[in-house]
Amino acid sequence: MNILFFVVFFGGMLFSQNNNLDFNDNISLFSNKIKNQSDLAKYAKAEIKWEIKRKNEWIEIKPVNIQGTTSYYEIEQEGDLKEIRAISTVNWYDPPCPDCFWKFTVQYSNDTEFAGHVHKTAPPLKYLSGEDMLNPIESGELKAGQKFIITFKRPLYSTRIKWNVNWIILGWRQYFSVDISDIKVKNLKSLNSGEGYSLVGQTDIHPSNHWVISDFKTDLENIGKLWKQRCPKSDVLYYNDASLIWGGLFDINGNWNSPHIGHDAGLHIDISKKHIRKGNREKALEVMCKNAIVYSEGDSSQNKEIPHYHVIYKNTPGEIINKLEGDYKYIPCCFDNIPQKCIDLESGGQPVEGSLPTESDCL
Repeated sequence: MNILFFVVFFGGMLFSQNNNLDFNDNISLFSNKIKNQSDLAKYAKAEIKWEIKRKNEWIEIKPVNIQGTTSYYEIEQEGDLKEIRAISTVNWYDPPCPDCFWKFTVQYSNDTEFAGHVHKTAPPLKYLSGEDMLNPIESGELKAGQKFIITFKRPLYSTRIKWNVNWIILGWRQYFSVDISDIKVKNLKSLNSGEGYSLVGQTDIHPSNHWVISDFKTDLENIGKLWKQRCPKSDVLYYNDASLIWGGLFDINGNWNSPHIGHDAGLHIDISKKHIRKGNREKALEVMCKNAIVYSEGDSSQNKEIPHYHVIYKNTPGEIINKLEGDYKYIPCCFDNIPQKCIDLESGGQPVEGSLPTESDCL
């Protein structure tokens, strides 16, 4: 299964349907005589072309929808998407004007609240060198047909980036355009409370934390239903963090760091361990392992996390599974003979006193 990240570009107000800025949309015929710079400026056409780099190849993004002056672009990409670039130029085609000149200034703003982050401003975008991107960016004066390229790393966090562009043609005539790029994981679904489980873990800085891919949503709903059938007298399962609404970096502490490994693409969720009676945990693991892959996390003496079950989509790509199984923090639990560490409640390698009765109340 390919895990796709998703980017949407909304074309600026002055773009025509071929994604060109047309500084005189009302002109249907060209007069052979250009009398002054005012006339000449009217025939300038500016273009911004967006591209992504995948497997060392630059791929142009074509609009998937155009509504009036707004163009929509989508990127479905595997995890190898690292770079995005915008190629800008201004041309005079009819008549050609090789000595005509132009420049622009672009300023961007970064709004991560759309992606589920309600906390301090995100880090700036980065050039490929790792340096912070300038803001604003100035092209300097360029001749007709010359290109100005802005290349930046795809941020780990999802976000909406607004690009405000001020074009200056022939040194005096100004035009403005706006591009908005939504960087996100595509088609995540909200997991709502259902039979046999309850949603927990919402915080002020991440108020919506249960977004998953569609198939995993169905699997988690089935886990809850099957748990209720097997253990109708017991408490529900408590589903903690999955992914944010647009996926991407889930910085649980609101500091733009990534302790929440795996919670970026709607394939992982944490399920409370301590709220399951010890006598019921084997039954709970049997239920979960029918629909997903389960690890016990937080049990190692090197790990200070609260112990819980780290549950992932059953068709998760092999490289993600290999990464988890190569990490001391994750203990695989889906075996015929379930490891005792998957049953016991430990934190930092030390037994934790349970607040629930230990005996089973399942059927």
